[in-house]
Amino acid sequence: MCSDISTHANISKEIQITHNRVAEHWGMGDLYGIIPVSYSLWLRRKVLDCIEQIFKKHIAYKAIRLLDAGCGNGEFSLVFSRMPKVCSIVGVDFAKEMLSVAQKRASLNGYADRFEAVEANLEDLSVIADCSFELIWFFGVIEHLAQPRKVIEQLKKKLKPGGTFILKVPRRWSIAYWVYLMFGQSPKNWGKPKRLLEWFDFQNRLKYYRWYSVSEVVELCQASGLIILEQVPVNYSQVNVGPISYLFRLLGRIGAIGFRVLDLIDLCFKLFYRIPSTEFLVLTKDG
Repeated sequence: MCSDISTHANISKEIQITHNRVAEHWGMGDLYGIIPVSYSLWLRRKVLDCIEQIFKKHIAYKAIRLLDAGCGNGEFSLVFSRMPKVCSIVGVDFAKEMLSVAQKRASLNGYADRFEAVEANLEDLSVIADCSFELIWFFGVIEHLAQPRKVIEQLKKKLKPGGTFILKVPRRWSIAYWVYLMFGQSPKNWGKPKRLLEWFDFQNRLKYYRWYSVSEVVELCQASGLIILEQVPVNYSQVNVGPISYLFRLLGRIGAIGFRVLDLIDLCFKLFYRIPSTEFLVLTKDG
C-alpha cells in the first residue's frame, strides 16, 4: 500500500478522470441495464445472491438508511432501492459525471425521492451530517485507495452502532488476480484503446488497482474499531479479460444452460480450494 501523499493525489486524480469518462457504462452498471443474457448478468447474480444471504442473516432493521460509499453510476443504489427495507439512499462519489448518471438512473427507475447524490472524497465525509446509517455498502472502491484505513475510519463514524458495513475485498492470488495481471488494462486507461506496451505494464496496473489478502483488510478494519461478523465468498472463477474470457462470455450468452455450466465451473474451482476472486467482509461496530 502506498502512503506517499503526492502519489496518492496523482492516483486519485487519474481515477477521478477515468470515472468521469466511463460514467454511463461503468462496470456492470450500464445506465440502460445489463444485456439480458450475458456473462455480466451471471456475475451480477452471484453478487446479488450474496447480498440476499447477508440481509437474511445480519440485517434485522425494518427501515434502513443506506450509505452507498463510492456509489459510482448508481448500479447498486438501484439494486438496494428495490429492497423493501431500504427507505433512503445517500450515494457518495468524487466523480461528478458518475453522480450525474446515478441521479439519472434514480429518476428513470422511480426512486429519485429516496436518493441523494453527494459529491465528496471518502477521506472527508464531514459534508454528510447523518452519522447513523443502518447499512454502509463499500463495493469496488478499496482497490483504488492509497489510504484505505483513513476511509474506513471515516465510514465507521457514519455507521449506526449495531449497523452493518459490507466491504468487498478483491482477493490477491485468485484466478481473477492473475488474469488481470496478465491481460488487464490499468484503470487510468479504462475506456481507451489498449496500447501494445500496456500488455507489459504490470506495475502500473497494480498501482491503480490493488488486490488484498482478506487478513490485510480484516486488520485494517479491526484497527479502525470495526467487528468482523462474517466473510462471504462471492465467486472463484471470475475472468473478465484475456483469451479464456471469450469462452465465459459465450457461455453467458447461451442463457440458462450456459449459466449452469458457469456455476459448475465456479464450484469446481471452489472444490479445488482456489481463492475466491472476491469476498465480502460483513462488519459492525459496538455502541
